[in-house]
Amino acid sequence: MNQISIVFKIILPLFFGLFLIAVVSIFSNFYLLEKNISNKAHDTFSIVSSSLSNIMEQDTQLMLGLIEQLEKDQKTINYYKNNDRESLYTYLVNTYESYNKRYDITHFYIHKINKQNFLRVHNPKKHSDFIDRVTLSKSLESLQMSSGVEFGIAHNLTLRVVLPWFVEGELIGFLELGKEIDKLTPKLSKSVNVDIVFTINKELISADNFEKWKNNNRNRHYELMEFHYIIDSTIEIIDKSLQIHLDEVTPQKDHEHEYVENQTQRYFIHTSPFFDINKKKVGSIHILIEVSQDYAFLCELLIKVSLIIFVLFVLMIVYYFKFLQKKENEINDLYLQVQKVSITDALTNLYNKRHYLNNAPIQLNNCIRYSGYISFILLDVDKFKKYNDFYGHLKGDDVLKEIADTMQKNFKRTSDCAYRVGGEEFLIINTSIDENNAYEMAKILRLAILDLKIEHKQNQEQFVTISIGVCTQKADNTVNINNLYDNADKALYHSKNNGRNQVTLFDNIT
Repeated sequence: MNQISIVFKIILPLFFGLFLIAVVSIFSNFYLLEKNISNKAHDTFSIVSSSLSNIMEQDTQLMLGLIEQLEKDQKTINYYKNNDRESLYTYLVNTYESYNKRYDITHFYIHKINKQNFLRVHNPKKHSDFIDRVTLSKSLESLQMSSGVEFGIAHNLTLRVVLPWFVEGELIGFLELGKEIDKLTPKLSKSVNVDIVFTINKELISADNFEKWKNNNRNRHYELMEFHYIIDSTIEIIDKSLQIHLDEVTPQKDHEHEYVENQTQRYFIHTSPFFDINKKKVGSIHILIEVSQDYAFLCELLIKVSLIIFVLFVLMIVYYFKFLQKKENEINDLYLQVQKVSITDALTNLYNKRHYLNNAPIQLNNCIRYSGYISFILLDVDKFKKYNDFYGHLKGDDVLKEIADTMQKNFKRTSDCAYRVGGEEFLIINTSIDENNAYEMAKILRLAILDLKIEHKQNQEQFVTISIGVCTQKADNTVNINNLYDNADKALYHSKNNGRNQVTLFDNIT
């Protein structure tokens, strides 16, 4: 008995010690893995919020650019001034269908100056009613572009862009494009692998109108709750427990770390208020990350490692390290994609003007380090408005893309950056130790565009050409970015006034 007691005294403490180590290791790793999932969820929430904001800003700029093209179209002006609604619709319907297909534009309005609707290109049978919306009212008051999200009983939440329509200095009406917010829901959900639910404050919609809305939009998911309506959801069935959470009037601050259950699924949820153009809260956007599989596997891991103790413990740690590293890399890749989208022009894939404002000082500082020359190459498509009028805006878009591709082929160095800074205006910032490099490269680019042989019967050369202005300065702390741009613009203006299809160096005109 004594020998057995001694054996037990040796084996039992060892076994108990190993068991305690295993249990502590298991639960420690369970906690750490749970924390990693929480952190990844938090990062994903940030990415989704940033993506939504960036996409809405880009859509606003896109719709503004499309409207600016429309307001200059002479046929559109003539039909509108002649009150020829039928001809105007026939002329614009293909343009709207193209916008809808390419950019998900869902609304296209033309309003009179008294806010009476002249034509809904997306719904031509309905017209002549008076529009009482904030975006239109603000544009009428300020005579400037107005944009924002507005709630409408017939069309859900819609991002609207309204621009006063001036012809030869006279206000003749307003042009408006819109995009339903729920067009973004599937795109965001798929790209970031989350579920999204939109809820609207109940006082914004009467019960009768809500029933009409449901009947007219049977392809969407709607739910009636105590304080809110669910107006869009990527989750097909929402049970009572999740509805209680979605229906809270004032979400708690720590909701971004909270778990919720729906059916047999478990989610991390993050709730953010959603505001309209008047900064009034109209509802909430709920972002849900499904983590059921992660937690089921963690429980399975807990059981297995408890039985096998050390071996499976080590193997699972290695496996999960690789698993989490892969997920982290995926999130980082998505973040880089979001960053790229926010700094590039949607049509040409060149950098946009916002990135130019942030990046130009960095290029200047880099150039100062090696005492080089910094050059602004500003170029403009000759008689581009006439091209659009003659060949159509879609052809015009193709021309801009070809010019952008040619720019990138000719300026391949990482230190050279090409930007789209206006409708048909482009900027290249070139740095070099050779003072004449930018001027020579600009001449090569002009010939390259001409060699594309893009037909332009409204141009003197019968082909698409560009005019270029170049300004070069020795890079030092006295260089002013705005002065460089202005001087390049003056040189471009000189090229335009002297026959177009040429390159002008700013130093040669001063």
